[in-house]
Amino acid sequence: MKLSTASFFARFVCLIPIILVASLIYAYDELDLQKLLTTRICNDCNLIQANLDSKNLNDVSLLGANLREANLVSANLRGAELIGADLTGADLTGVDLTGADLTGADLTGVTLSGADLTGATLWMSVLRNSAVRNATFNYSNLKDSDLTGSNLIEVELVSATLNNAELEGAKVWYANFENADLGRANLMGAEIYESNLMVSNLKNAKLIGATFYQSNLNGADLTGTTLDEEASPAQGQSTTRLCNTVMPDGEVTNKDCER
Repeated sequence: MKLSTASFFARFVCLIPIILVASLIYAYDELDLQKLLTTRICNDCNLIQANLDSKNLNDVSLLGANLREANLVSANLRGAELIGADLTGADLTGVDLTGADLTGADLTGVTLSGADLTGATLWMSVLRNSAVRNATFNYSNLKDSDLTGSNLIEVELVSATLNNAELEGAKVWYANFENADLGRANLMGAEIYESNLMVSNLKNAKLIGATFYQSNLNGADLTGTTLDEEASPAQGQSTTRLCNTVMPDGEVTNKDCER
């Protein structure tokens, strides 16, 4: 049945309030944005989809702020307080978060390519299904964090703390975990490809279904890990290096020390 022009126009007019409400829900508050830029304190602010590209925001306070889908490309957030902030879907490409506090922050689905999070605190943060490439997390605290299904490509995590972290199904390619603490971490089904885990702590980690390929486990501690026998880096013609490596049963293997 065809609608008359008047009827169609009437229905369209009725939709306008709904469209306006939706746009308000999914847009940042201009007053909040100005407050952030002038006072550098904007706790619990609405900054949804705000454009903060290349902004100098070092040491700002954004406790509990809503930064969903915000543009933070190349922003300076060194030492920023982002405890409990919502950064779902935000673009953090090239962002500087050195020493920032992101305790309990939600970074689900973020893009962190080329980001620097050296010494950052991400305790209990959520980074599920995030795209992390060529980022630096050296000396950062990722204890109890959730990186389920994330892509960790060419990531630096030297001496990082990932104790009890969730990494199930993560793609760990060309990553550097040297001297990292992965004790009790869940790496079930993770793809560990050409990565460096030298002298890392993997005590009691869950490794069922994890795949190791051309990785370095020299000096690593696998005591008490749950590991598929066929997926074990010690089986067959494994290309994963094992030298002075503590195996799940506590025995030390030196099978690849001369390789």
